[in-house]
Amino acid sequence: MKGIYKDSLPVSYEKGTTGKAINTFEDLCEADMLAFGSKIGSITNKGSSIFAMLPLYDKDSDEYKELEKRLILIRVAQGNEINNWSPLCGNV
Repeated sequence: MKGIYKDSLPVSYEKGTTGKAINTFEDLCEADMLAFGSKIGSITNKGSSIFAMLPLYDKDSDEYKELEKRLILIRVAQGNEINNWSPLCGNV
């Protein structure tokens, strides 16, 4: 890909470590409840819909290339929204 998209792939982060913990059913339910109505869920759903459309087009078509560009933008939006709610940003 050319232009602004060339430098957008892949999105990567420095790996960190977390303490070992076993999530309980209640922990998972709480995490799910926190995600309801969040922007990240909406962004991810849009990305899933776009990804599902890829097989409808030839890989060399303009439509396929446009969907790929949109997937890159979705990935950037996901990362931005996740970072917005990062404990390092003080939003959690």
